[in-house]
Amino acid sequence: MRLSDALKERTKLVDDTLPDISDELPTAFLYSKEIFKWDANKLEQLLSMSGQRFLHLFPLVFKSNGLGLFNMGVAPNLFPGQKQANDIEERKKLENAWKTNLPEQPGLSIGKILEKTLTEDIRVIYLMGDIPEDIEHDQTIKNSFSKAELFIAQSPYRSRLLSSAEVILPPLPIEESEGTITNIEGRISPLSVPVSMRGQNKQGKEIIAQISTLMGYLI
Repeated sequence: MRLSDALKERTKLVDDTLPDISDELPTAFLYSKEIFKWDANKLEQLLSMSGQRFLHLFPLVFKSNGLGLFNMGVAPNLFPGQKQANDIEERKKLENAWKTNLPEQPGLSIGKILEKTLTEDIRVIYLMGDIPEDIEHDQTIKNSFSKAELFIAQSPYRSRLLSSAEVILPPLPIEESEGTITNIEGRISPLSVPVSMRGQNKQGKEIIAQISTLMGYLI
């Protein structure tokens, strides 16, 4: 059997269903941005399956640093390093390092945030990053942004969705910032730009740090 035929035989297209790893064979799970609409419990199960080493997760249509977001903990049920938010020991480690208390319950998915904005349970939205063109015409997202009492956008690029923002904070794009970038295999590469090239413009992390400091949380 050719490799391509073997891959076709083992390939399954799923929508919002967890992969089947009952046969304990190595399985690759390629996911798109739709995974952020899953609830925290389902994401937790997926990461638990990944921890069993039979399942390998690969972001499919994310932009350049999609996996890096997970490593940073930018998911409703993750801490940095893709540590589970319900892991008491990991939470204590971060609380000691950050000298603060962290919530015991996981956060909300993007879908839940949008829902709660429409019902006014969430009144402020702080949007970060560039906005994919394929969601610019999403009416649910537009309605949620318009419903928010305060909509702040931190994005280096223009978008129709930003028209309802009360405040727009333009950071440097990623290619002009310093830090790291992670590809879908987990390989980390450094990003470095001479300070002289940045001028007076600020990186995204610098904007966040200044706002956090003004709110009484020094970063």
